[in-house]
Amino acid sequence: MPSASEHTIVIEDGVVSRRVRRPIDLARMVGALAGVVAIVVIATILIQTFSGIDKDVADSAAKLPGFIAVALGLVSGLGQFVLPVAVAVNLVARKLAGLLAEAFIAFAAAAAITVLANDAASLYGSRDLWYAIAGTTDRSVVPLQPLLAGVFAFLTVARLRGRVSSLAAFFIVSALTADVLGGGFTAASLGVTTLSGWAVGLAFRYALGTPTTRPRGAAVASALAAGGYPVSVLRATHTTDRGRRYTATTTDGQQLHVIVFDRDLEGAGVIPRWWRSLRLRDNDALGGWTMREAVERSSLMAYASASAGAPVPSLKLVRAIGEDACVLAYDWVDGLSLESLIESEQQVSDAALTSAWVGLKKLHAADIAHRGISADHMIATPDNNIMLVHITSGTVAMSDLQARIDIADMLITLALVSSPERAVMTGKEIMGEHAVMRALPALQPFALTRPNRKLLRSHKELLPSLRNLIAELAPGEPVEDISIERLSPRKMLSLVGLLIAAYILIGQFAEVDVVSLIAQANYAWVLVAAIATLLTYVGSAMALDGFVVEKLNHVRTFLAQWAASFATLVSPPTLGTVAVNGRYLVKSGLPSAAAGAAVGLSQVIAFFIHIGLLAVAAIVAGTDVEHSFSIPKQAMWALGAAVVLLIIILPLPAVRKYLVKVARPRLEEVVPRLVTLMTRPAKLVTGITGILLLNVAFCVALIASVRAFGGGGSLAAISLVYLAGSTLGQAAPTPGGIGAVETVMTAGLVAAGIDGGVALSAVLLYRLLTFWLPTIPGWFAFQYLGRKDNL
Repeated sequence: MPSASEHTIVIEDGVVSRRVRRPIDLARMVGALAGVVAIVVIATILIQTFSGIDKDVADSAAKLPGFIAVALGLVSGLGQFVLPVAVAVNLVARKLAGLLAEAFIAFAAAAAITVLANDAASLYGSRDLWYAIAGTTDRSVVPLQPLLAGVFAFLTVARLRGRVSSLAAFFIVSALTADVLGGGFTAASLGVTTLSGWAVGLAFRYALGTPTTRPRGAAVASALAAGGYPVSVLRATHTTDRGRRYTATTTDGQQLHVIVFDRDLEGAGVIPRWWRSLRLRDNDALGGWTMREAVERSSLMAYASASAGAPVPSLKLVRAIGEDACVLAYDWVDGLSLESLIESEQQVSDAALTSAWVGLKKLHAADIAHRGISADHMIATPDNNIMLVHITSGTVAMSDLQARIDIADMLITLALVSSPERAVMTGKEIMGEHAVMRALPALQPFALTRPNRKLLRSHKELLPSLRNLIAELAPGEPVEDISIERLSPRKMLSLVGLLIAAYILIGQFAEVDVVSLIAQANYAWVLVAAIATLLTYVGSAMALDGFVVEKLNHVRTFLAQWAASFATLVSPPTLGTVAVNGRYLVKSGLPSAAAGAAVGLSQVIAFFIHIGLLAVAAIVAGTDVEHSFSIPKQAMWALGAAVVLLIIILPLPAVRKYLVKVARPRLEEVVPRLVTLMTRPAKLVTGITGILLLNVAFCVALIASVRAFGGGGSLAAISLVYLAGSTLGQAAPTPGGIGAVETVMTAGLVAAGIDGGVALSAVLLYRLLTFWLPTIPGWFAFQYLGRKDNL
């Protein structure tokens, strides 16, 4: 008797493909490449540790009976030749000749890449890098094994099964063990070889796709029939990172919404979810990595939401389809998605808005967070209700932050199918004023769902409008300020820059005997440098006071500059100073706009004065007949490349439009303030004098630091090094320009004819006096001004 599935009309054209790019392959490839980088970096930094490991392994191997090493070597040698042949026979027997060809291409690619990597490391690698992967300084050895990398890539593409897979594992383990015990290869080189071959194989698998293990529509229909829902029509609609979706009609006319989870989708969206989890506090966005976890989470959310009385479709069936897939069948919801209403610019009624908020309130009352509210997950039904669908990424026992984000996402979505005013008012009526106001900190793009972030790009005015409307619910009340961001791109860039800077500085310290140099230092010049450093804070205070028409307390202004030195310890140089000075001016009674204009004007004038001093110093240094100062060729090439790049991009309309967009608001703030200061020449003179004193004092501090270690060089050349080094340091993403300032200034002093060891010592003394030590009184000033409500 024919099965129910044989009478089912299955339509899958254009939705279900024969080959599929598995997201988990991409995630694994990224992980493999990250592993290669980590091994190289760690092995280079901890070179002695890795050398000790290799030596310990070699010593232990020497104590083993000789026949073990011989046997392992024999198995390893045979395996690397016999294994590909055995796999090839297996693939041909399974009628997968095409896959065999792809595996051989991957083999050749991995071997070729490994050969090129060996050559590149030999020609361009540093001494430490080469020693870390080769275990010797001899550049003629071959640290990475092309054949082994090729075998790994071959096996990765072949996707072995059964006994052949076990045989491959045996040969691979034998090969690695033989290489380790033989002592011919380091642990780092074997790790890089293995991961490189695996990464190449995964890259081929993802680029070309692999034969899918997804069940066909007939298998899905059979599973539905076995669960008591025989279907007459099964139509595939589309594929998402949460599964394939079908619409089904049962033999008795009932409609179902069917989702099929399979292993080919494991890892889908993992990189965006990982990034969101990294940025957002209290977020478990990595849940549902495997197919089984996704099915269990979706089922839990469906049953929990229905139990809470929320307007969600009922889950009718959960059933496995073999070992590689599961099917979930839901009641069909008749209506239009809010996404289609947004596209057609239609609006929903107040009753529908109320229905959506009531549904969310029921979820939250049961401590359930949707965590996926967007227009494509909400359906407006003909009876003026809104159903919440696809709660596959929600969570029970929700956190406070998850509740806030749900409300923020609901505000965004409903505002697009009504208006911001209607969305906020209905939310206030149903959720309560307090709940809606608590969502205000979550109205930030990075906290919202991906579809809502995408919609905000074309509705840029929506977010500010919602914020203003929510703030007006309780005018005069302070808005709760919570930190919902764990790690911003700026913080991550600063962290990476800080690590690079630390690596550079450690290398610089290793080349200098700091103790003996300090003992030989001329402390009279050190005192001069310290006094010059103190004068920089006087100049900084004058520079701020001079561009503020209002009267400031001189002592507090001076302390604010010390507080700014503490702020630069955790932020890029200019950013920390601007933030502290702006906050100080606001606390001193200036309106926010006036404070921003004053700080902005001081920064603009300081920039032009700095550039002017830089030009003067360059001219004087270049014409000094007693001291030679030659700009390094690399710097000249970099400067030339920058000039050529500017010549190319500045005429572009998009670039000009961006520059006007950025510069116009600042000019509109600065020009009126400058006009006002023209009527107060004493103030303007104070500000300009402060900027000059600031720059001159820093130049004197660097000159005195050089002289403290017996260094020569002209005053103009050393001043030029400070002016150029500080300019480049401002662009560094690291706190206080750590790493960038030291590197640039040391190179500049060497170019000015100063001994390398003296140059480095002078720069380290200069940075100790002008950056590190001031953070101590800066912390006390920061705390004091904070207690006095002046910061």
